[in-house]
Amino acid sequence: MLKRFMAKLGKGAAEVHLHIPKDIYKSGEQIHGEVIVKGGKTKQHISAVNLELYRGFADLPMSEKELLSATSITKEAFIIAPNETRSFPFTHTLYPASEHDPEKDVYFLIKVDIDAGIDTRKKVLIHVQ
Repeated sequence: MLKRFMAKLGKGAAEVHLHIPKDIYKSGEQIHGEVIVKGGKTKQHISAVNLELYRGFADLPMSEKELLSATSITKEAFIIAPNETRSFPFTHTLYPASEHDPEKDVYFLIKVDIDAGIDTRKKVLIHVQ
């Protein structure tokens, strides 16, 4: 019971990771990767896993960053058991070279919607040339 309560507060909750083959990409290039969700200390109901691509200066608040794309990684809700690992492959095409701004950071934001708990988020910076 204590583990379940702590997981709702984010302690021992599910974790998310993004696996992509490299850190540097070219505008218009396809990225093939996978989102990994690893169960925490108790089973949790995951409503959705979403992958968003943003562009903006790192020190600005989210409201001032440009959302370039958003993709639903999971098709349906699922339950993840303690220490269980689930993998969700994805393919994403970067924006064209004409839209590239070398002054701004580009990163993926992975969002895991956990029912009755604190959602898990992870930001992964990529370099676009």
